[in-house]
Amino acid sequence: NIRSYHKATNSTVVLVSHSMDEIAENADRIAVLADAGVVMSGTPHEVFSRGAELEAVGLSVPQVTKVAMALKSRGLPVDPAVYTVADLQEAARFYGRRANRLSTQVSRDSSGNVELPTLAELNQAAEEGYNELVWNYSIFAGSRGPVKALGWSSKFSAMGIDGVTVALTGEAAVNLEQYASRIPFNVCHEIAHLLAIAREDEANFAGFLACEASGDPLFQYSGYLEAFLYCANALYDTDRDAWEAVWQDMSQALLHDVEQLNQVAAGREGPVQDSAQAVHNSYLQSNGQAEGIESYGQVTDLLVAWYQDQYVEDDTPEPTRFDPYNYDEVFPENTTEAATEATEEG
Repeated sequence: NIRSYHKATNSTVVLVSHSMDEIAENADRIAVLADAGVVMSGTPHEVFSRGAELEAVGLSVPQVTKVAMALKSRGLPVDPAVYTVADLQEAARFYGRRANRLSTQVSRDSSGNVELPTLAELNQAAEEGYNELVWNYSIFAGSRGPVKALGWSSKFSAMGIDGVTVALTGEAAVNLEQYASRIPFNVCHEIAHLLAIAREDEANFAGFLACEASGDPLFQYSGYLEAFLYCANALYDTDRDAWEAVWQDMSQALLHDVEQLNQVAAGREGPVQDSAQAVHNSYLQSNGQAEGIESYGQVTDLLVAWYQDQYVEDDTPEPTRFDPYNYDEVFPENTTEAATEATEEG
């Protein structure tokens, strides 16, 4: 692992590659070479935000950047760039703080478990969340269900399936055997599929936005908790120290809910789930999602981008471009001389 080697040895590593995903994962600074020269350089965020220019010199951009560019073209507030480990940790802290605060605002039973409203109430709250989004993003207009309860829940649970959307009939259903804190997010995820948002990472992102826009504390908690878990899991794979840091100061209520989610996941482990996930992975890949089931977790990239767009002030200066038709740029010496003469005459 290049980043682990760099961190352990404090060495400078020069990586030469045409794999944009590999560069995005490992590099702190990037220099793009073309026509025997450096055509652009900067941080990954600065370079990959200029996706059109990269493509013009025969290079691509990371998959997450392609997704973000597509979403941005449809009006969603995401920055088509990549992020650093520090950016990921900062976003995880943000989502964690929000989830932490909301964890005390949801109804719980005597055991401390989140109480689930009726399916009709879930659909109403999800509808209200998407209605709020439509005011700014027209892509969320359209048929939204209602989402139904998934039949044969125990069989789908054994396969690790929390929801199903059938495009042919325009029907969606969620598995109510999942722990209650996750179900509102899953409802919004399946509605995103009904709105023809096919990619799993995009549906997860749409689901979060709908939960966040909802006025229902349970939906907001569900969305922010899932966002936090996606970001925290990505940190676990990247920087264990940073992962441990974001779990500090979490409420007992939130930790209880995470434990319940883990228990549900552990109860599903086995050959049936492994086989079902392998089939689902092949299905996703055959439908243009090369990452297969890994595409669910790629929502992390969109969540970090959304956080930065909404809550982090961008002080990155616009790149200076040379204008051959601008006299002052072509002859800067003459401009300086003219200014000096004007000052002396004054």
